[in-house]
Amino acid sequence: MDPIDLCFAGAAQQAQLIRDGEVSARELIDATLRRIDELNPRLNAYRVVFAEQAIEQAAGIDARPRDERALALLGVPVAIKDDTDVAGELTAWGTSAPGQAKPNDADVVARLRSAGAIIIGKTHVSEMTAWPWTSSKAWGVTRNPWDPDRTPGGSSGGSATATAAGMCGVALGSDGGGSVRYPAALTGLFGLKPQRDRIPLGVQHADGWHGLLTYGSLSRTVADAALFLDAAANPTPSGQFADGLHLPIGALRVAVSFDPPAGSMVRLTAERRLAVERVAKVLDELGHHVIEREIRYTARAMRNTTIRYLAGVHQDVATMAHPDQLERNTRRVARLGSMVPSWLLARSRPPRRGGPRVGHQPDLRSRRRRAHPDHRRPAPTRRRRWPRRGRALPASIQQRRVGHAVERDRSTSSRRALRVRHRRPARGCPVVWTPRR
Repeated sequence: MDPIDLCFAGAAQQAQLIRDGEVSARELIDATLRRIDELNPRLNAYRVVFAEQAIEQAAGIDARPRDERALALLGVPVAIKDDTDVAGELTAWGTSAPGQAKPNDADVVARLRSAGAIIIGKTHVSEMTAWPWTSSKAWGVTRNPWDPDRTPGGSSGGSATATAAGMCGVALGSDGGGSVRYPAALTGLFGLKPQRDRIPLGVQHADGWHGLLTYGSLSRTVADAALFLDAAANPTPSGQFADGLHLPIGALRVAVSFDPPAGSMVRLTAERRLAVERVAKVLDELGHHVIEREIRYTARAMRNTTIRYLAGVHQDVATMAHPDQLERNTRRVARLGSMVPSWLLARSRPPRRGGPRVGHQPDLRSRRRRAHPDHRRPAPTRRRRWPRRGRALPASIQQRRVGHAVERDRSTSSRRALRVRHRRPARGCPVVWTPRR
């Protein structure tokens, strides 16, 4: 197999090729390391590359007998975002103030290794993962592989660049306010933010920005993301995520929203709106029910998110060995976070069932006035609860220029809602893409 094609095959296909013996783990790692040597000096995706360890692990995988190769990520080179501990290496957080090397792998890294993954390196982040781009005075600028003059977004920009450029099979990211979804959209990837507690955060993330943060993946395909979840997520009684890819879906109700959240300071250009409309048209042609519906983001929701973000950055900065070496803007954000009183922080964490909604019925209206009696919310004792059985890969995009929520049609047998909510998964993907260069 051509080495470049092998690098762009994605995690699911790479693991299958190794299990079938069509490609050795050493061939895949060698091709990936050559790709890194060629591109990383220009794109600056990796802070550190574990070349010797990767080659050694690949040799061990190739020496395994065929009956010991039934691992989800067998031999796949996986990149780790540099806010996550890898044994024997610094966790730099995009700074020059990290302290000592970490003695142990984070839980998520240990799970990936147990699934057969080869940790290929650690990818750059914005300082303290606090910004929606990936650059810092300590480690320079990470660039978008599609156009090096543009950003890959942040804070998981290094992981996005590495995956999009074929420098890993799949990458770990973390997402508090879009840090997986935003880079995925800017680099032509599938980025998944699972619900809270799906993947353990570990001690290095404490409370995860007070409930905002989860681990997620940046991958080339949905199949790669499902495989990553099977390896990294807590077990579920309903089986493997990868198995769900082959189940019939049925018609979905897709709500397309064009208005950004209030206070986000972004605008939707005519070109981007046209791109979203094209995607909506494709979904409609595939038999899904597409409606235009604005998500009811409230001023309170934006305020609560900001409070938790500021307090979370302050909490992360407090763990650094040399916080005085951080950039001025990062120190300012941390200082603001230190001023948040505990009672206000407690009030900013909504109930776990809270969050912006798009409504169940196509004729629901979102207005700043009392609803028509026919559309009032039913009394709590009569409120319809959606069954929790089964599982799928939900999809939504929140706090981006263009957001949309997807929920299952109520005529399907599973009757499972895929709504935008706290603790609900979200994903980011491009609405415009071009063939690989």
